[in-house]
Amino acid sequence: MITNFKLEGAAELLRRLKDLPKAVQRPTVIETLKASAEPMRRGMAQRINRSNKRHAHLADHIVVAPARGKKDEITVAVGPRADLSHRARFLEYGTVRMSARPFARPAFDTQGGRAIGATVQELWHAIKRAVGSRSTSGGGL
Repeated sequence: MITNFKLEGAAELLRRLKDLPKAVQRPTVIETLKASAEPMRRGMAQRINRSNKRHAHLADHIVVAPARGKKDEITVAVGPRADLSHRARFLEYGTVRMSARPFARPAFDTQGGRAIGATVQELWHAIKRAVGSRSTSGGGL
């Protein structure tokens, strides 16, 4: 149910990113991925109906957070908070007594391509900002 983004390719972009100081690389990529995934998070939240019961509404608890990946990967997860994921599974896939009311897959289908494009664009901006700050302090690419 959680949707992970993985940026592959864009060889020059990744090469330039590796030229940045290690202290800038990981935080820059994580913030970029989180910002790029925000439209998908909103899309998921909008597709979830609210009940009139007094409990945590799933739509209010769709988050974008750093996730564990392989050693050299940086990923973010988009989906419900961990403590509410069991309820989200029932909505997404349905049960014997309830038909599915998908929210994650439709959000990915409509927003996934835009998120990838926004990630690449935002990474280029972040690299330019980092290079600009390095060039004023005597460094550069």
